[in-house]
Amino acid sequence: MGLMKKKGNLLSPRSLIIHTIGIAGAVWLGKFWGKNDY
Repeated sequence: MGLMKKKGNLLSPRSLIIHTIGIAGAVWLGKFWGKNDY
């Protein structure tokens, strides 16, 4: 029962937007720190 609700939340548009921003932020931070290393 709880699993279905959790799965629905993961596929909700709001969750997808949050995940997209999080991944984009992580990639941007990775590039930023990569540039600082050299």
